[in-house]
Amino acid sequence: MEEKGLREDEDIIEELVEEIITVAKEVADEYRVHQMSAPYGWFMSRYKMGDYFQLRTKSTGRGHAVEDIEELLKGETRLVCLSISEPTTLKQVVIDLTHSMLMNRKREFAVRPYILFVWD
Repeated sequence: MEEKGLREDEDIIEELVEEIITVAKEVADEYRVHQMSAPYGWFMSRYKMGDYFQLRTKSTGRGHAVEDIEELLKGETRLVCLSISEPTTLKQVVIDLTHSMLMNRKREFAVRPYILFVWD
């Protein structure tokens, strides 16, 4: 990350994920890590990181991305109601939205307007 000028609080870029996947595979092969071991499972799970970028580019034509909600909150909108019945999706929205909002506000030294998140 240092070589690419990235900080740990920034979004991961696809090129970095591809590099991690390549290096993890090389290490697993070089050290002959057993396929049933925990380290091998971790190495191979890096492929799932690539799925994140595929999900971001898919559009169902319905709903809004976290970035859309952020833009609404930066404007005049003061109330956003989301209805998400899928627990995994809701959890990811909560994580992504709060992390992104906090990091952007920290970067911009912004405190106002105040935001209250209520999750039910």
